[in-house]
Amino acid sequence: MSLFNRNNLKRYLLGLSMSLIVFIPTIGMSNNASAATNTPSVSAALHRDAVNVTSRVANATSIASQLNGSSQYSDSSPVPNVNLSTSGAVSAIANDGTSIGMKLPNSAKNMQNVNGVMVTDPTASAVATVTPQSGGYQVAEQLSGPSAPTSYSYKLNLPTGYKPMIETNGFGGSIVALSNAGKGVALDKTNTIGFINPAWAVDANGNSVPTSYMVSGKTVIQTVDTSAVTAWPVVADPSVSFGWVIYVHWSHKEVQNILIQAFFAGIGTAAALACDFISVGLLIPVCTFLFAASTYAVISQFNTAYNRGGGLVWEFAYNGSPVGFMYVGNDWS
Repeated sequence: MSLFNRNNLKRYLLGLSMSLIVFIPTIGMSNNASAATNTPSVSAALHRDAVNVTSRVANATSIASQLNGSSQYSDSSPVPNVNLSTSGAVSAIANDGTSIGMKLPNSAKNMQNVNGVMVTDPTASAVATVTPQSGGYQVAEQLSGPSAPTSYSYKLNLPTGYKPMIETNGFGGSIVALSNAGKGVALDKTNTIGFINPAWAVDANGNSVPTSYMVSGKTVIQTVDTSAVTAWPVVADPSVSFGWVIYVHWSHKEVQNILIQAFFAGIGTAAALACDFISVGLLIPVCTFLFAASTYAVISQFNTAYNRGGGLVWEFAYNGSPVGFMYVGNDWS
């Protein structure tokens, strides 16, 4: 049953909505992951440890998405072809031939392929996982305890003429893979091939752990402050996204809260609450404008997501213009 019926919604929104359809139809996301590698044979015990690592990383990723307001940098391209060598070198090639690779901080000893996730030595103090995903891939380090390193260097393998730069235009601490020709000018699809999404780290209790990036040449260094951590392991994540499109996610619970605000407190409060979840500074005024221009159409999207038991994703071009939307799976996915 709907959280509120259409007649009540129209009564609250009458005069505020222009009923403009801002977004294009739902954008599908491919799940054709490919993770080829030379995987050495390992014992059953090591495989069990690797399975446990992937489970903890997946749980931490879900928690971090909700903690961080879930701004994700990506394009809508399918899962790239991702490979991990036994020396810890990750290569990834998108459908258009774009390549963004990196060297993991530790070697790929005792590497395992667990349901498409590549896991390095699961007995090490820091275990790396590589997960292909729509529009890019995730690299996560699981820090097993206080003795684990707190600094991780990822040397990028980028096309000639490109280098990593910390984004300074309010885009949440991401790193952009930018051509030399694009330095000092507006980023667009002609000079930007991808991002490393804003850094996050989460402890075993789901608490956010301070972390940040720095760039040295073509190496991205993630530092994790574990001085106050009491619940191990800690998962820290740099994720690579191809392209220059921004996805903004709302979980099922966030969708419900926005609908409640729309029903009881008025659309202005609901718009402010929805836009508050966007950590990408440039998109906040865009978000507010969209609510003002197309109140009923936008709220209807939130209502549909709620009725489906899932979340909602808006898609923006890097310049802030809306591109589309999609519904995501049960509860949060």
